[in-house]
Amino acid sequence: MVTIPLVPRTARAIGLAIGERTEGPVFLAADGRRLDRHAAGRIVRRTARSSGIGKLVTPHTLRHAFITAALDAGVPLRDVQDAASHADPRTTMRVTGPAATWTGTRPISWPPTWQAPPGNQAACILPGGERPPGRTCPGPAPGDDRAARWIRDRRARLERAWRAGDVQGQTWLVAFEVPAAVERLLTVDVAKEIARTFGDQIVYPQRIVADCPAGSSPAPGFSRRFPGWPGPVLVLSDENQGVCSWGVPSGGSEVVVGGDLLDAGRATMVYATSVADFIAARRWDHRCLNTGPVLQAQAAELDQASLGYLQAELTPAVPTAGWPGSRQYRFEGRGVQVMLWSQVGQCDWWVSASSDAPLRQFTAGLLDLPGLDQALWSNDEEGERLLSEARRLSR
Repeated sequence: MVTIPLVPRTARAIGLAIGERTEGPVFLAADGRRLDRHAAGRIVRRTARSSGIGKLVTPHTLRHAFITAALDAGVPLRDVQDAASHADPRTTMRVTGPAATWTGTRPISWPPTWQAPPGNQAACILPGGERPPGRTCPGPAPGDDRAARWIRDRRARLERAWRAGDVQGQTWLVAFEVPAAVERLLTVDVAKEIARTFGDQIVYPQRIVADCPAGSSPAPGFSRRFPGWPGPVLVLSDENQGVCSWGVPSGGSEVVVGGDLLDAGRATMVYATSVADFIAARRWDHRCLNTGPVLQAQAAELDQASLGYLQAELTPAVPTAGWPGSRQYRFEGRGVQVMLWSQVGQCDWWVSASSDAPLRQFTAGLLDLPGLDQALWSNDEEGERLLSEARRLSR
């Protein structure tokens, strides 16, 4: 059980939502079912639009606002970290950007400055520190004979500064070259576009952060975004609760996900085989979750009969692994999209279509699959109506 402090106004609002109930979920949809995060997101977006707010507002926007306001008001970092249920205070600080400081410690200068041999403009990244947008960090070019001496000298100076208390966290210097595919495909606009799907916190290209093996850092208690990965990883984005991160390894082309992963524990694994597949998967998910009525299910573990049915009826789209379950399947065709979040003991289903007819027809076949008849539901009135019709016709 986790205890989270609440201000009186929030406690009263939760009390009103619970009413006289003594069990079950706190927040309910209009039909009495559990209110899931996507339905909550739609409520927040709808409320923001009706209030005249033009920018995208999500539940995580409200979470960021709470953390930022608390720190700005002088609430100690430890208290804000506890309220946000962050395991690591650095996650809390990342919400507010580089201006945030640790309570009781000296903040690192921003932007970080250092000396480098003239004429060298290689990308030298401070993992845990960041490169401001549009700024080239000077350093020795990879392969330059002076590179090793310069980096050793920089490490020595950083270590002396750390021992003197002048450097925070995992600040450390490595030579890192941003992969060409990342520079070409993951532009500022594309990063914003795909982040909206699940409310990710954008890192690249707003900042350049390299996550490195623990042995590269002088900081005690160093905690990696990508635990167990043998080399540096360019961080692309963080999950909206700070549970995991996505990145591209140095010298690699795949996109990895690392952090606290379901079924794998604290680990890192390949999420997508390429940056292009990573972007395509996020765009596909956004289309699936925001097109027409959406049917959902929290069903039993995915069985071969259900998977075989989808493979026979639809065309597989780009697969991913590691988050939010051990495997994610995507299928499309016949005017519908089906997304599965598969993990040990459970599989979450998302089924959507651009119009009623194909969704109604496809749903009739889904009701024959093991366990889906009673598991399927929808937060959309149209989706519930279609589901009721399909169930009536299947009897």
